[in-house]
Amino acid sequence: LDGSYLNEGHLYVNMNDAILLDETAINQAVYDLLLLSLSNIDEVNEVTLLVDGLQLETRPTIQVSQIAYNILKL
Repeated sequence: LDGSYLNEGHLYVNMNDAILLDETAINQAVYDLLLLSLSNIDEVNEVTLLVDGLQLETRPTIQVSQIAYNILKL
């Protein structure tokens, strides 16, 4: 997490390549869980994940409210 920082509500989280699914992508489930967790930190409005200082893949902006886990049918 060295190199992670918060700048005017934008949290940049720098991780090593152990988070990668393959050479260029982060596992979608891991990405979603990190986004959900990090967006709950006070003063964080936006999150960018970096791997060794580089943003490997541009993902469409997702509102945290659009991510759903443990959906139950009633």
